[in-house]
Amino acid sequence: MEIKFSDTCSCSSIWKTVKCGVLQGSVLGLLPLNIYVSDLLGSVDNNSYVIMYADDTSILISNNCYEDINRNFNKVLYNTLKWFQANQLVLNVEKTKIIIFPPSNFSYACNFC
Repeated sequence: MEIKFSDTCSCSSIWKTVKCGVLQGSVLGLLPLNIYVSDLLGSVDNNSYVIMYADDTSILISNNCYEDINRNFNKVLYNTLKWFQANQLVLNVEKTKIIIFPPSNFSYACNFC
């Protein structure tokens, strides 16, 4: 396939077979994507909150105890990776971030857990 921008500038690429995925850049592309990833919400965890917009997903975990947050996080990560494998997707580790927003009185060592 070759695309010509002008008489002096052109780009070419090699055709490849796509085994799975969703059309990108189209008006209706988000509909099949949303259908494809809709069951991710149910596979995460009841103690977390999933926010999805287009192909971006955020998972929020809240608790008063650091150990519980850590335990929930590991469970959510495990379930998410299992879901990715089952749906032939790959988690982009370079774009994956963990952010902790502790309140000012938050203690990483709590005795009541």
